[in-house]
Amino acid sequence: MRKTGVPESGNRKNRERRINKKAARRTGILAVVLILLFSAAALPALTIKLGSVAPAGPPWDKGLKQMAAEWHEISDGRIDVKIYPGGIVGTEPDMIRKMRIGQLQAAVFTSLGMNSISQDVMALSIPFLIRNDAELDYLLEKITPELNERMERSGFTVIAWAPAGWATVFAKGPVV
Repeated sequence: MRKTGVPESGNRKNRERRINKKAARRTGILAVVLILLFSAAALPALTIKLGSVAPAGPPWDKGLKQMAAEWHEISDGRIDVKIYPGGIVGTEPDMIRKMRIGQLQAAVFTSLGMNSISQDVMALSIPFLIRNDAELDYLLEKITPELNERMERSGFTVIAWAPAGWATVFAKGPVV
């Protein structure tokens, strides 16, 4: 149980619902864009190679597979997303390098990986700065336009921001 008095599982379910709603909204926007693009002219097939350090199987991987299936369906089979999970295509710095040279077209990064692109992202990972999901949502709403702009200046476009959970700090004895 967290300090808020709400069971951690309740917070997790609420966070998952918010993430699912945001993902659905982004998928809908992408669908409209893709429909407009593909209804204008018959374009050749496109394969997007997407790297991830998340292993195959967990919710992150399942979400990527669902997104790939939706993009394939929305584009009438003209867009295929090939997912390389579990660091198959390398570490996050490797994936950034491969994106820069065109071997990968997309990747899922942790804040540490994104730090290689823009160090400002690490501000979101300062321990105990953000206390709960509501504060995180508020902060992301305020700063993502600026972070997106900084990522763009470095040659990358952020498709979506998603929280990956809370870190817990442990010690064998008293720290203070």
